[in-house]
Amino acid sequence: MRKFLYLCFILCSIYDMAAQSTLSGFVKEHHSQEHIPGAVIRIRDSEKFVAANEYGFYSITLPDGTYTFDIFAPGYESLGYTVSLGKDTEYTFELFTKEMLEGVEITASKSKARDTRMSIHQIDIQDIRSVPALLGEKDVFKVIKLLPGVQKGQEGSSGFNVRGGGTDQNLIILDDAVVYNASHLFGFFSTFNGDALKGVELIKGGYPAKYGERLSSVLHITMKEGNKKYYTGEFGIGLLSSRATLEGPIIKDKASFLISGRRTYGDLLLQPFLLAQEDVMAGYYFSDLNAKVNYQIDDENSIYLSGYFGRDRFYMRDAIFTAPGQSSSMRFGWGNATGTLRWNHIFHQKLFANLTVNYSNYNMTVNMKEKWDNESYQMKLMSAIDDIGAKYDLSYFWHPDNTVQIGYKVTRHLFRPNALTVKDNGMSDTSLEESRKYISWEQNLYIDDEWKISKNLAMNLGLRGSAFTTPGKTYFNIEPRISTRWLLNDQTSVKASYTIMNQYMHLLTSTGINLPTDLWVPATAKVAPQRAFQYALGIFKDLAQPHLSFSIEGYYKTMNHIISYNEGASFMELDDPLAPDPERAQTFEDKVTSGEGYSYGAEFMIQKTKGKTPWMAFVHLVQNTIQVRRGQ
Repeated sequence: MRKFLYLCFILCSIYDMAAQSTLSGFVKEHHSQEHIPGAVIRIRDSEKFVAANEYGFYSITLPDGTYTFDIFAPGYESLGYTVSLGKDTEYTFELFTKEMLEGVEITASKSKARDTRMSIHQIDIQDIRSVPALLGEKDVFKVIKLLPGVQKGQEGSSGFNVRGGGTDQNLIILDDAVVYNASHLFGFFSTFNGDALKGVELIKGGYPAKYGERLSSVLHITMKEGNKKYYTGEFGIGLLSSRATLEGPIIKDKASFLISGRRTYGDLLLQPFLLAQEDVMAGYYFSDLNAKVNYQIDDENSIYLSGYFGRDRFYMRDAIFTAPGQSSSMRFGWGNATGTLRWNHIFHQKLFANLTVNYSNYNMTVNMKEKWDNESYQMKLMSAIDDIGAKYDLSYFWHPDNTVQIGYKVTRHLFRPNALTVKDNGMSDTSLEESRKYISWEQNLYIDDEWKISKNLAMNLGLRGSAFTTPGKTYFNIEPRISTRWLLNDQTSVKASYTIMNQYMHLLTSTGINLPTDLWVPATAKVAPQRAFQYALGIFKDLAQPHLSFSIEGYYKTMNHIISYNEGASFMELDDPLAPDPERAQTFEDKVTSGEGYSYGAEFMIQKTKGKTPWMAFVHLVQNTIQVRRGQ
């Protein structure tokens, strides 16, 4: 494999071997040595620039000579650096974080008019901190819902809808692991602790080929790596919860760690009052934990291990409304767990590789018990999804005007939509269990080329192939991705994009229930995967004075094979072991109907790019509309 990669590199580089050198390395934050993804390295007084990848690595090949580079990144002071290129050179740029204090001026780092991409928002963590807190908690979703094209999800969920899609059509990933339920406290808070986060990026259209699996958006969230130089920590106390974060070096400048946790304490505060009521016990709390360690093995190899665990728990015991000798209790819980192991390797100044293995779990359980005299009845309902997967990505910085990415990903999904256990010792110690499992395999192969064709014209061309194997059926789909930008002048551009997306899982929602009882189910031989086509067109303009950036985007999206429960059906009726004939109990496939829909709209956004108090505003010029025509 290594010899093959070197051969490809040699063949692709023949044309630019003469009198050219490559400058490559990482962009890092000076004090913590955190990598800075997406930083821009631009040649001063030139149109040529390169952007660091999502792991902070950059590479630019130029004719031998002396150059002055300007390095930019959102939330960091810009840096100028002069270098004489006569041979391949490795250099790490270190940027200083801008202090978000009164009197400090904030400047946008990248021209939106010149960026090839559209329908994308990179959110500075400082913006999350500056949004008014709800009950002492800084929430990333509060910022997300302020963006154009994003609407609040249904009541009882902290989810969001993008361009007319459903909450299940958003791919939410934390360090490359999928988060299936992003709610705490019945929707008041998201699962993401802002103190542990480094970067947040929302993509609504014009998707790079490396992303798929959902129809409406990608929310890519990365955790901090941990300070490699100093031990630091912070904590906060709110009305409902407290949080604490600690990070620091394990081996200075080589290895570091981060650990961050939150917990509500409403249940603890209520205990003294509930103890006075001997027949009542109730409580609710949520907790979550983020952890990450990383180790730089040498100049070419680094490994990272990160994880997240979050859980909501509600419990109640009540004997007031029951007859003497009777009691009832209920426990209800839901949560996510993720784990990611990543290896970064630099094959050459131009070739960067990333290998990732990840695990995701979401489960919801309801446990009910009743006791009277010498009899008891217990029912436990569980719904869960488990993913384990791996992916391998290569980034080839072929030329300052051309960067190619290629990758492969495979995921094993285990769906348990409705596992029901019933125990009744009043019926001859009856014990019934029913758990229908669906095992599916999803594979994706992609290639993506970011190509600056001329001074005015740039394109992002991608192709993604996907395969989904489920019992009795294998689906194959091709997903082309095209984004283009044409500069009208130095401050104004027109952009357009076209994408096809496929989603091989569905979320069955019980309307009217403000609890996380939604069920994830796979596409099957009877239930087809969701599919969307999206077209977008926009105008982008940067104004040096008065330091404003604005955009107008219009989009049109069609969606096929959207499913929902039949009228009157619910999650409690699936795979019922108490049915007269359990062998013929209906599955979710028998309880759903499918249809199609469309959504269109226009978004206007204006943003201040320089000053002491950055701000943004948006207006929907056309209301997003979706209509579903019921099918079979």
